[in-house]
Amino acid sequence: MNPFRFDKHFVANWLKAFLVSPGVLFPAAYLFLFLSAGQFLNGNFKKELQETYALKTANSRRLSVRSLMLSTTLGSVTLQDIETGPVPPSADNRPHSINTMEIPLSDLAGILFCNSVRRSSVGSACERILAEESDGQ
Repeated sequence: MNPFRFDKHFVANWLKAFLVSPGVLFPAAYLFLFLSAGQFLNGNFKKELQETYALKTANSRRLSVRSLMLSTTLGSVTLQDIETGPVPPSADNRPHSINTMEIPLSDLAGILFCNSVRRSSVGSACERILAEESDGQ
C-alpha cells in the first residue's frame, strides 16, 4: 500500500467537516449578510432617496447617486458622487456635486425589514443632502 495515497472517502469527509465548521460558517454567513444588504440598499435605498428628494424639492430638482457602499461594520452607508440639479437642465444653473457623504445607520435590521425605519433614515439622509447643497451655494 502506498503511504501517500489518500482514500477518496477521507478527503470528502474532511472537506464536509471543514465546510460546516464554525470557522467557515460564521464568516460565510457574515459575507452573505454584507453582500445581500449592500445589494438591497444599493437598489431600494437609492431609489427611495431620489423619490424623497424629488418630493422635498417639489419635483423642481433631481438627485443622482453613483454608488452606495455599506461599511464593513454595517454601521454606516457611504454615498459617492452625489449630483443634484434642476429638473429641466439649464446652462445657467449647473448641477451641484458632493463627492462622498457618510450616513450612520442606527438600525440596519430596521432599515432592511421595516418600511417606516427605512423612510425615516432616507428622510434624514435627504435632509443632510439638502443642507450640504444649501451650504455649498
